[in-house]
Amino acid sequence: MSLLDVAKQHLNGEKVKYHLKGLYKSEMLGFDKHREAVLVVTDKQVFLYCQKFTGFESESIPFSTITSLEVGKGFTGHKVKVISTNNTVELIYINSNQVNDFVTYVKGNIGINSKKDDTTKKAKEVVSVADEILKLKGLLDMDVLTQEEFDKRKKQLLES
Repeated sequence: MSLLDVAKQHLNGEKVKYHLKGLYKSEMLGFDKHREAVLVVTDKQVFLYCQKFTGFESESIPFSTITSLEVGKGFTGHKVKVISTNNTVELIYINSNQVNDFVTYVKGNIGINSKKDDTTKKAKEVVSVADEILKLKGLLDMDVLTQEEFDKRKKQLLES
């Protein structure tokens, strides 16, 4: 039975959209050890499954808690790091043609609450006007936006 097949048993019937196989850093007797793992994305979450000598290790990261996604590629393959409000999961040495599709799908679902229906899911999580203005203010302070651009966008937000 493949690592993906075993991981699917922990997904409560959720359909796998994409999956990546690589190495996951785990701790054993106080030492870091890289173990073969699979990073799976469903319509609700990113799920990491790692088989251990005695048992397994898994992490479930709902889209609603994901704050960012880091991706890189080096000589030994890709790396994908999923950062959430509760934890961070990183898979390295990934050699898969699904990396771009996996990343695009996860980025398109960051912040979506899995309990919402499909119509709401497509609309993305609504951020309050005040939060948006604060983000714009941060961009203004970093000189990414000019004062004119900031004022224009702030006015648009307040009028919507």
